[in-house]
Amino acid sequence: MQEFPHHYTVTAKASTASDVELEADRLAPLSSASPAEFGGPGDRWSPETLLVAAIGDCLILTFRAIARGSGLAWTSFECHVTGRLDAATRIAIRNCAKKLGVANNAAAVLVAMNIGYSASDVNMPAGQEE
Repeated sequence: MQEFPHHYTVTAKASTASDVELEADRLAPLSSASPAEFGGPGDRWSPETLLVAAIGDCLILTFRAIARGSGLAWTSFECHVTGRLDAATRIAIRNCAKKLGVANNAAAVLVAMNIGYSASDVNMPAGQEE
């Protein structure tokens, strides 16, 4: 493993009616769209499914590293991960946005994650709030 900190950069781009194209160095591009629950097509990876997939992926990769380090023999590992977004979660995100002084929910999440964004980095122009 490399020394910390590790940095990961992704470029996301889209036009008004296209899927979101996600790109990163040395990786195949990935198309993303809103899930059906938010009016999207429901047949593509979405931010919600990518987030839940990352949890399962991380669990298996962590297990693999620990098994390798301890000499544990294994043949397969499957996990099923379910994410839940409900009204209470949405309200919590919206309250976080208000508390942090950011104009939209996505911005609130970026700031709350403490990954280098501040409220001034992610504020939207007036009138474009959700």
